[in-house]
Amino acid sequence: MATDSSPEGVSLTWEMEETDNVDGFRIYRSKKFKDNYEILADSLSVIQHSFLDQSPLPTGYYRLQAYNSDGNSPLSTPKMVQIIDSIPPAVPTGLKAEVDSLGHVYLKWKANADSDVLGYRIFRANARHEEFSQLTGSTVLTNNYTDSINIKTLSKKVYYKILAVDQRQNWSGFSEILEVKRPDVVPPASPLITSINSTSDGIELEWNKSPGDDVMWQLIYRNKEGSRDWELAEKLTAEATTFKDSLVTPDVLYRYLVMAVDSAGNESKPGKAVGGRMNLPKDVLWIVPEMEYNKKEKVLRLIWTKQDIDLSGFGKLLIYRKKKSSLSSWEMLKVTDPLETTVLEDYMMPEDYEYKGKLLTR
Repeated sequence: MATDSSPEGVSLTWEMEETDNVDGFRIYRSKKFKDNYEILADSLSVIQHSFLDQSPLPTGYYRLQAYNSDGNSPLSTPKMVQIIDSIPPAVPTGLKAEVDSLGHVYLKWKANADSDVLGYRIFRANARHEEFSQLTGSTVLTNNYTDSINIKTLSKKVYYKILAVDQRQNWSGFSEILEVKRPDVVPPASPLITSINSTSDGIELEWNKSPGDDVMWQLIYRNKEGSRDWELAEKLTAEATTFKDSLVTPDVLYRYLVMAVDSAGNESKPGKAVGGRMNLPKDVLWIVPEMEYNKKEKVLRLIWTKQDIDLSGFGKLLIYRKKKSSLSSWEMLKVTDPLETTVLEDYMMPEDYEYKGKLLTR
């Protein structure tokens, strides 16, 4: 039996001098030399001496059988045929990825429909236009792959592309480049406080912003003299560089920290704390409110206007509270306009606290 391959398929030809005791021919085909042969063509006429396999295997083994009715049906020696294949497989599509917080990248894509595809090769780069490096030393046989990337880096993205390889080692073109965002675990740099100024109505801070390009918020933390606890004084946008803290008590030392928070929620490390005091204004008038307590509502109302004072000459009213029979200092509750605010509601018991207001000139 002779074989020949062409774009139309594999052509098989044979000669047989004695056909008197032959009823017909059968052709068998297998991927293996020794076994797993299946009938490719049956009941070929004794006068037929050729057959065209129009859907050949990339590598196939053929055997010819001359059969008759008495069961004497020998098979020819297997004949191997390899198709000359220079056509690459189709470009892979549907490449996508999922990334976890540890830097594991789970790649997946659509399996190629080409019947002779052997597998895939995966490439990666840290920039879209730089040279891609092959991650796989051998062909990946499935349509998925797990990669591991460094997440503690300033490079925020990583890029992938893949190609398909057939059994003749023909490589397809590259898939579209997939851009993958690295998990953000690197906190932004800390803002730097550059000045702190004491004024008659508060403490003013100025700072240099964090150089990070993904900062979303800035947090101002405050610590009062004699306390180890830090409290959030204000939450500001990424562009803010100043803050005035009016809810402070005069002549009490306060310390401040400014921290940056990025889009992933990472907070910068606390910078160096800076301390300051609010100056006690010279032109100040202290007043004591009248108090009305509603037992049913359990609400204490502090009334400031029932006094023989012209409030129009003052710019701000600072309201303070202090626990009776205590060595603790006065605590500021609120800063308001004396002309607009006449009542303050407080849920503390009136017999336990004393109140006073400080009027500041304009």
